[in-house]
Amino acid sequence: MRAVLLLAAVAAAEKRSWFKSAPKNEKKAAPVTAKAEGRAVQLARKVLEARTLEDAHALARAAAQLLQTPSVQRPPVQKRCSNPSLSRRDARGCQRVVASGSARPLTKTALDRGGFLCRALLVLEAAHHRGPASSKRDAHLGAIDAACAFDATNWRPPAADQHAKKIVVAIHHNGLGNQLFQWAFGKLVALDAGAAFAARKMREDEGPVKPQRVAPHTIEGWKAFTDVFGKASLGYQADADAKCAPLIPVESQYREKGTLLLVERPADSRRLAFPKQVQNFASSLQDDTQCISLLGYWQRYSLYAGLRPQLRDAMRVQDGDLEERPDADDVVVHVRLCDGPVHQYKYYSWKNYFSHVLPRINPPPKRIKIVTACNPRRNGVVKDLLENVPNAEVAKPRLRGSPTTAKSVAADFAFMARAKRLVVTESTFSFWAAFLGDAYEVHAPSAGVLPAPLGEKGYVFHDVEAKAYWGLYNATARRVAYRHGGE
Repeated sequence: MRAVLLLAAVAAAEKRSWFKSAPKNEKKAAPVTAKAEGRAVQLARKVLEARTLEDAHALARAAAQLLQTPSVQRPPVQKRCSNPSLSRRDARGCQRVVASGSARPLTKTALDRGGFLCRALLVLEAAHHRGPASSKRDAHLGAIDAACAFDATNWRPPAADQHAKKIVVAIHHNGLGNQLFQWAFGKLVALDAGAAFAARKMREDEGPVKPQRVAPHTIEGWKAFTDVFGKASLGYQADADAKCAPLIPVESQYREKGTLLLVERPADSRRLAFPKQVQNFASSLQDDTQCISLLGYWQRYSLYAGLRPQLRDAMRVQDGDLEERPDADDVVVHVRLCDGPVHQYKYYSWKNYFSHVLPRINPPPKRIKIVTACNPRRNGVVKDLLENVPNAEVAKPRLRGSPTTAKSVAADFAFMARAKRLVVTESTFSFWAAFLGDAYEVHAPSAGVLPAPLGEKGYVFHDVEAKAYWGLYNATARRVAYRHGGE
């Protein structure tokens, strides 16, 4: 089998085809770079060195994918804003971004690089820049993508490469929903940088405070992550341990020893202002830095907009051990909070949220399945739902095996991901269950501390604070138009 894989991979890498030319009716593949061809040959020849058949398959696929990934030929920076498909608003915004490149080194670096990393650098820079330009410049993601010559819809990054010189490490902390943002950002950075990727849990001795401790729910969230997405999603952890320095808190600061660390978490004290960190991060993509460690939340939808298909492909929910799945005509409801306004989240009660959403869902659901950790007998939104909705019941998703808190979290997530109609609250957990799941109709908050996936197909938005409900995003006007108001 390995010999067959080797022959196929080498043939594809060295000759592209067994034949001299493609059939006339077949479109020719876009050209690939000589570097990509050379790398494909190297990968193909490593098939016989693979320890397992699975590794051999992976190497052969990676070699083939390198040849399927066309060389990126972006137009010169000064010509990117003249694309006739751009709206006037985006064209003007693009021109402002390009013009600022002469005065802002990071912007120039990002524009010269282009692609997803250009988008990420500019989004992060604008989000943390305190000057007056940050609110006016880059008013819409379309302007940033135009300036970066980045087309999210058609972006097909190369496969992950274990043998790359660099490795990008996503450091996981907090609950499952938070960890999914951390994984997604790290994975996208690694893919566009042509680096290997690894995810790892923050260790107790790496916490930002004394005595050091990991953030709440980190351990159960990490275990739930592996239950939902499999251990293969963790990437090349052994390589990360070999190339990356540990994070060592010293007087509430992180000390880097040969590892570039990009820290976004407000809880961490930082020697460098975040814009300077982003600048160093941009430089590390070009130099001989072996390890880039990412420690943050990365909860900005503009980082992931338009990349839902790529993320769904990379983050496949494994639900083979799920004992029960929702029926096609069920509506699954996620209740994040149990009683009142806790932390920074708004309180989504029966009166100000669910009463405006559930009665108007058409066709009426056979059952309302409530996914929650709340006690239904205690006063709160779950009890209110059970009392006001005749066909409502608390779901009890389970994964086969010994029940644990982590497995319960994983079961809840997998159950929500399999729902066809979903009503979520302001929660990172909700966000990703909807974003990665099968639902064709998702009811979600349009305002709050968490990002709203505006423009995504199938989403209906509700603004609890403004008492505006059943909104659809208008891409031309770039706003949500609501059909119903509250009493």
